[in-house]
Amino acid sequence: MNETFTLTLTFQTMIDHIAIAVHDLKDSVNLYCNVFGYQLAEQRTTSGEYSAMNSAVLIKNDSILVLLESCGGSSQISKFIENCGTGVQHLAIRVNNIEETLKKFRGDDDFAEFDIIEGKGIRQVFLKREIGTGVRIELVERNGGHFSDETVNRLFRAFEKKDLY
Repeated sequence: MNETFTLTLTFQTMIDHIAIAVHDLKDSVNLYCNVFGYQLAEQRTTSGEYSAMNSAVLIKNDSILVLLESCGGSSQISKFIENCGTGVQHLAIRVNNIEETLKKFRGDDDFAEFDIIEGKGIRQVFLKREIGTGVRIELVERNGGHFSDETVNRLFRAFEKKDLY
């Protein structure tokens, strides 16, 4: 993993990253790096109880793309592609305070799919799939932290436990 990149926070709420489900991670990384000028920041394989995925984090200036590839038929990414096709799997919005942001959702205390996942300098939670677009929203609160194997694995397992995609 390469954590040599930095991001500047200039807005209270902004897009943190866009996650894209792809059929072929290597081809997709080549496309975004060679054609669009993104840099590969890190790659990982994340495994749960019964499924796995490969991912690549790509960065260009303050823009982050996370490419997601299935590691088998039962993975969350396979289920997403089967139900929705390849493309935007989730949109992550960076916020200053996850709890305060969650309170803004029509008073629905159960809008988050599971408890907030906390890591070193980062907190994340996924919301229920947005009915109008089918896109899932992730809230990300960064306090100097980046994705780590631990937090990505905990998010993956939380999805797997509830059979979400």
